[in-house]
Amino acid sequence: METVGVIGAGNMGSMLIEVMLEQKAVSEEKMHVFNRTYSKSQSLKDKFTSIHTHTSVKEIVQEASMLFLCIRPGDYEGILPELRKHLTGSHTLLTITSPVSGEELDSLPCRKTGRVVPTILNKTGNGPFLVTFGNNWGKEEKQFFMQWLNTFGSPVEIEEECIRAASDIVSCGPAFFSFLLEQFIQAAVKETQISKEEAEMMTEQMIICFGNLLDSGVYNLQTLKEKVNVPGGITGAGLGVLRKKSAGMFEEVFQTTHSKFREDKGKMEPLFNK
Repeated sequence: METVGVIGAGNMGSMLIEVMLEQKAVSEEKMHVFNRTYSKSQSLKDKFTSIHTHTSVKEIVQEASMLFLCIRPGDYEGILPELRKHLTGSHTLLTITSPVSGEELDSLPCRKTGRVVPTILNKTGNGPFLVTFGNNWGKEEKQFFMQWLNTFGSPVEIEEECIRAASDIVSCGPAFFSFLLEQFIQAAVKETQISKEEAEMMTEQMIICFGNLLDSGVYNLQTLKEKVNVPGGITGAGLGVLRKKSAGMFEEVFQTTHSKFREDKGKMEPLFNK
């Protein structure tokens, strides 16, 4: 396996490092980390004692051949000049940032580029990665890379025009549905005699077993709903309220996330045109 470097050890960067190491996709000796705030790198070093931590982009680029760029869009302005200066034709550069286009990535002086958009679900070692490839990958190179990603997740190759919608589903989705479940719990506590602790425990167990049912293939979303929703029953009455109150809600969510996506893309484009 190539030496792997992760630039940015925030929430997603540190999660990627941990899951790659825990799933043995990379050995500690081949893992390199750089973060502007060194204490975050040191925290990872305390847990994984054989990884390598660095104090500059130059250092990590010199040591790692496959680089994951795990930084926010607002941090690119400070990082791009260093990458342009130190990347070579032997590097593979991968970003987790959806507003950066494949064309923009391919403008950087490295062998191959791509996007690997993670989700907090990857912490399980089996969550989806959204993958797009730049123009310089061969067929066998793509296959090998996807097989490697499969050792610590479930990679899905996505078309460029679908990257934001797919990110909303797998990356933002856990936060969206956590919010909805919190509202579900709060309403149960407010309207009934159940305690918050009981409602939280039951909801967590319900959603875990719900996922297990889908994973087993016994039901899909449609057949599961039909199985629970007995005609003329209480579930159907509740579903009627949900249909009425949720009409247009998720459309607005996608409209809003795509508007923010376009805004972020507009800020990124000048950085790559310098």
